[in-house]
Amino acid sequence: MALAAGFGVAPTKDASMSKDVSISREIMSTIVGMNSRGNLLVLPLVLAVFVVAAVLQLLYVLPNHDSVWLLVAAERMLEGGTYERDFFEVNPPLAILLHAPAFLIQKITGQTAYSSFIVLMLIYAAVSVAFLRKIIADGFSPTSDFRLWLLPIAAMLLLIFPGYDFGQREHLFCIFVFPYLTLHATQSSRGTLPPGFMILVSVWAGLGLFLKPVFLLLPILIALDRAIRRRSVSSLFSVDMITFGVMGLIYIAVVLFRFPDYFIVTRYALEFYGAYKTNIAFATLLPVLYASSGVLLAFIATRLTESLEERRMFALLMLAAGVASVSAIVQQKGWSYHNLPIAIFVMTLVLMTIVKASRFVRRNATSRGFGLLARVAPLLAIAIFLQPFSLGTENLHRQDLVKSKLYPTLELVAANKRVYFFSTRVVVATPWVEMVQARWASRFSCLWLLPGYMAAGNDGALSAARWAELGREIRRYVNEDFERYRPEVVLVDRREFQYGLSPSFEFLKFFLAEDRFVKIWESYNFYKTVDDFDIYLLLGSTGVDGSAIKVPVGIPPT
Repeated sequence: MALAAGFGVAPTKDASMSKDVSISREIMSTIVGMNSRGNLLVLPLVLAVFVVAAVLQLLYVLPNHDSVWLLVAAERMLEGGTYERDFFEVNPPLAILLHAPAFLIQKITGQTAYSSFIVLMLIYAAVSVAFLRKIIADGFSPTSDFRLWLLPIAAMLLLIFPGYDFGQREHLFCIFVFPYLTLHATQSSRGTLPPGFMILVSVWAGLGLFLKPVFLLLPILIALDRAIRRRSVSSLFSVDMITFGVMGLIYIAVVLFRFPDYFIVTRYALEFYGAYKTNIAFATLLPVLYASSGVLLAFIATRLTESLEERRMFALLMLAAGVASVSAIVQQKGWSYHNLPIAIFVMTLVLMTIVKASRFVRRNATSRGFGLLARVAPLLAIAIFLQPFSLGTENLHRQDLVKSKLYPTLELVAANKRVYFFSTRVVVATPWVEMVQARWASRFSCLWLLPGYMAAGNDGALSAARWAELGREIRRYVNEDFERYRPEVVLVDRREFQYGLSPSFEFLKFFLAEDRFVKIWESYNFYKTVDDFDIYLLLGSTGVDGSAIKVPVGIPPT
């Protein structure tokens, strides 16, 4: 009777009622208490999460640097562009392809590409939430806390928790894979699943798993666990694994025949992208702490429930956090979005553990006041994590740019114009371009080839001949972009911190060492320095109102 009382349903006073009828009434009271009152609030709460996420991302959060760049790459891809010539991107094509539908939304709505991308992300999340709703309703028992809490918690963590990292590939991974995890957690309560539904959920999950090869560890480990539990090798050839195998073959074929130039970029990435490394201890510590806390929470949570489905869900969340930790550690960058999947899966563990602990306390409450507090605790926990910038984000807001000195200058000289950034930090470039609706005039998101090139020269990793050849190739790419796009505004990042470059490194000095760029640069005048950015304008440039922009007379700084 404690469970029924915990939901505010009074025990029967009829002493003659049989034990079976009493138990049935208790179960029905629990179902009514959960479904009629609680579940009626689930969909409105989830819808509210979508609205809050849309408002935050469209009006408050700074456009994510990588998402802005991938939209540039996707638009060029749709126009027939290729990997090396039009977008020099280290990620395989799937990340770009998942951004491409934003331009269909843009065509329908007339909004900016990035605003359309936010809508696209909300659509992706809505599909996952629809899958989750069906899986939760069919897979967890009527008395399970997961029926009431998992959907709003998942929606909040997938849509609001990421903050500035909204739309990153790791974020997409979480959105696509969450229904797959939940489906496997509840599989034992369903008997044989309809193959069609499993294929559908697996294809959806595959869109996230194939974003980065290391993510494929997750279904492999799930399949191995299933084979060990069933003591059957044939379990490895399940519907989901066959689906992933077919998707993998199709994806490889698409890359080989539609994007062959990707392997040119891959060669450079293997040689140079490793130069973007941070302190190994820093890049490892946070993933390990997250994963360790996930193991501890999963251990505690499984002791608070007797439900096999709930226990498996806790275990799978821990496994997903572990795989995400491996991914973050392998990349050795320490960037916030690399840790985002770990944070999302661990935070799901945190909040669902609080829910289960609250239920446990309610059952054992010695006073009404304490029982009431235990009921409110999960709501308070969720409210705390509704903040738009949670653990692992960079706290970058649109207003930070609007209030800066650089923003009004770019509004004047760069709005709707072709812009080129000399920088090794994409985060300082692409958000500006989106904010003033400029057009990107480079095949690179940033000059990420330079740090690896300079490091190879300093440590003697390459022969002198190869090093000189690579220098010529980097200069050729930049020269071709200037000749092709003819940027109207050029910004040179003069900040001391550049990934992999010494504070004394000069971008213009490096490229002006070749006559081809010297001739190109004759068409540019120095305009002004703002916030450690030297701004150059193409001769004859006009302001946003069409009036000529006055430039100082003299030799520009280099």
